[in-house]
Amino acid sequence: MQRYIFILIILFFTISTPIFFSASVSSSSGYNAGSSSGYIKTSIYSMNKGYYTANKIIAHNKTTIIMAYNISNTAILSIINASEYNAYKLGEPVTYIYRSTIKGSNITEYNVKEGSYYVILDAKYNPITYEFDTFGVPSNQFKELNFSDNANYSINLKNYSNVSIEIISNKTIKIAFDKSDNYTLPAYTEYQISYYLNRGINQINFYGGQNIKLVFYTDVSTQLVNPIKDINQSGPNPIGIASYGISDISGNHVPYVVEAKEVMGNADIKNISVANLPYIENPSPQGASIQLNAMLNVISGNKSYQYWLQNVASLNLKGSRYNIYSNIWNDTQRDANITSSSITFNNGYIGSINTTLNGVVKKESYYGSNSEPYLSSSIKYPLIFSPVIKISNSSSGPVVSFGYYSNGGYYFYNNVTINIPNSSAYIEVNPYIRTGSYNLFDVGLIFGGEYSGETAFFNGMNSTESLYYYSNGSWNEFPSLYTFGVNTEESAINLTTQVLKNGTIETTTGRPNYNEIIYEGNNFSPINNSIPNPDDHNNILISNSTTSNNHYLKPSIMGDLSESAKSYISLLAILLILVLAIYIVRGLIFRVL
Repeated sequence: MQRYIFILIILFFTISTPIFFSASVSSSSGYNAGSSSGYIKTSIYSMNKGYYTANKIIAHNKTTIIMAYNISNTAILSIINASEYNAYKLGEPVTYIYRSTIKGSNITEYNVKEGSYYVILDAKYNPITYEFDTFGVPSNQFKELNFSDNANYSINLKNYSNVSIEIISNKTIKIAFDKSDNYTLPAYTEYQISYYLNRGINQINFYGGQNIKLVFYTDVSTQLVNPIKDINQSGPNPIGIASYGISDISGNHVPYVVEAKEVMGNADIKNISVANLPYIENPSPQGASIQLNAMLNVISGNKSYQYWLQNVASLNLKGSRYNIYSNIWNDTQRDANITSSSITFNNGYIGSINTTLNGVVKKESYYGSNSEPYLSSSIKYPLIFSPVIKISNSSSGPVVSFGYYSNGGYYFYNNVTINIPNSSAYIEVNPYIRTGSYNLFDVGLIFGGEYSGETAFFNGMNSTESLYYYSNGSWNEFPSLYTFGVNTEESAINLTTQVLKNGTIETTTGRPNYNEIIYEGNNFSPINNSIPNPDDHNNILISNSTTSNNHYLKPSIMGDLSESAKSYISLLAILLILVLAIYIVRGLIFRVL
């Protein structure tokens, strides 16, 4: 019975993965704006002679009232104060702010002061069929475009923002954001569309037929990224600790920004095991990984380039071995690549994977380091992995150094130069912006599958973690940590991270709690109070050209014990085994006699 319950749990996690989109659409007119894949037909209404329709407008400060109509016969279009609306309904005399005899189709505007108004379409003389809608916009934000075929409007955003556009046109049009998502909007119907756009210059594109008149306004509100919206809340996800620049204080999101030249994680793994499940198709069914991931921001002139950095311990639990490697991905824009000319490296390769965006498959290239012999070893517990990523600036461009901390020193096994001369670079955590490929600016230490987007089912785990950045001459904890990662594709099932009463951050098997936020001050135990300055010239640098060297300490078995201490322990263990064997043999001899 337990076996079948276990199978059902795995199937549930496998098939319960929803798809998320970043855009949301709302319509004040009651129609669904939808996407361009489904054409939307505007309804045409009829009204008998002597009847009217009215829309209320509340104006804050100076407001432009937009009035769009398409009618079959002569009618009256007017604006009155809301205080006179009851008199109008009774057929009593009123003071018209605006009044015009109309026929056919048009979009017209009229400016009013602060107050409440009614815009009225009156079939005073004849029965009519009509399309009619109105809305009010702040006069200083009112925009108008007249075009045929296509037009565009650019908006320059300093931060990641929610852009709301209220729009109406005299013909059916399509509106496209970010070159990928688009919506069909019927004529003479007011729509409000909200869309999240990244910082920088964004272009809103309009498409239609001939002689289009379009009026709209945009409202921009700076947003904080919400990492919970970037994950699949039914799982699976990467699990561990990560900083996104957001703290939750008394129910309010409080942002912070971190810019650092170096970050370090620490995982003290006392036990880890992964189930070999036929229901999850993985290249390494008993593999796992622990990854230090960070976003690098490279500034050159007035341009920004983003690179995603990975320092990874790949764990082959079936073979009880691990190896350490590094990756660099170009996150400057969607489908951006790493090429042999964009970086300089002494060991490694340029690899590629296929990615799918909006149904289109494209090849994306990345940098990967070779697994050197001295970076591979058998797994013994406790397995301590303290990955480090360090950034240095050179005239050729930023130098990214991948390494680990162990036995009181730093061991850098790989250096890669990003070929952007005369630039500055730093690792950044920032909740106000996203990368050009729409990933988050975060730093995280997480567990997941071994590689290639694998999902691992953990049936055993006992690990504690911590995460640091180097600033102002010392190591610092991040103000807050979430218990999951976002940017990496490797993920975990049956894994949860939480903070214990003594302040230790622990990862064990169990159901994840994505809403938990860990705060500085009530947790974090430093790896070692005497962690040296990473700029200390006594730190050891492993050359990229090194292929094997036995004196380098591996960040694993038996923690930070010296080699001589390990030898003594091994010798003592052998002596104890010999004594026990003699004792057993002696007992058997006496029993025979």
